Amino acid sequence: MSHSANLPSSGYRYIASVPGIRGGQAIVEGTRIGVHDVITLLQTGESVETVVANCFPTLTRARFEQEAKMAMAVKLFEMRRLSSGMAASLVGMDRVSFLLRLSDFGVPMIDLDTDELAEDIANA
Repeated sequence: MSHSANLPSSGYRYIASVPGIRGGQAIVEGTRIGVHDVITLLQTGESVETVVANCFPTLTRARFEQEAKMAMAVKLFEMRRLSSGMAASLVGMDRVSFLLRLSDFGVPMIDLDTDELAEDIANA
């Protein structure tokens, strides 16, 4: 079964979020390998070359690094450590394009609770 309809449409097409696979978490396109698994491998000392060869055999090291940078920017935005503008700049995109890509990773553009929303409306 092909999941290509669920894949990101921009240049960062190697990371996908597919409902029903790994709980909708970010995965390596065409596999069940979770992005978090790849990060864990790198954190525990696996070489970039080995990770690329085993998890992303169709990618060059440079392309892998570009994909990893996008995933990192999205995660830092989700954790509220980077603004959307700063995250977009990190990956060399304009802010609107970055915001539109967030849904590919299952991350909302706006994630405010009721109190934060009411405060924003009051300050508008």
